[in-house]
Amino acid sequence: MGNARKYAGSSYIKLSDLHDKPSLRERISFAKEEDGKYGEKLVLFFESGKKLSLNATSVGNLIRDIGQDYDNWGGHDVRVFAGEVDFQHGKADAVLVELIGADTPPSTPPPSAASPAAKKAAARKAAGGDMDDEIPW
Repeated sequence: MGNARKYAGSSYIKLSDLHDKPSLRERISFAKEEDGKYGEKLVLFFESGKKLSLNATSVGNLIRDIGQDYDNWGGHDVRVFAGEVDFQHGKADAVLVELIGADTPPSTPPPSAASPAAKKAAARKAAGGDMDDEIPW
């Protein structure tokens, strides 16, 4: 019988949790569809109790590396990191996920301290947080 108690207080991994920090290694417990502000989304639940709402790039990475049936994603170790994705009007910072040990190269390398994403994160932090982000659309 599964014990859901460890997920009761779970928190979402956010972009601000990963900027200027090493990537996280997490083991997927399960994935599930949930209703979100902008429609249905796919959420990963990790054995650590953390969870992550997936963007299209991360879903594509996991489909490429594990397969499209997300019921089979449990038990796989993944790298969770800050990177950039193509967006409507250019690049956007995002939390990305990919399988650890996949034969494919990383889709987006973690930003270096001198990268535009790292500089933007540092500027937001110096300005008092990331609550004043511009909406990219």
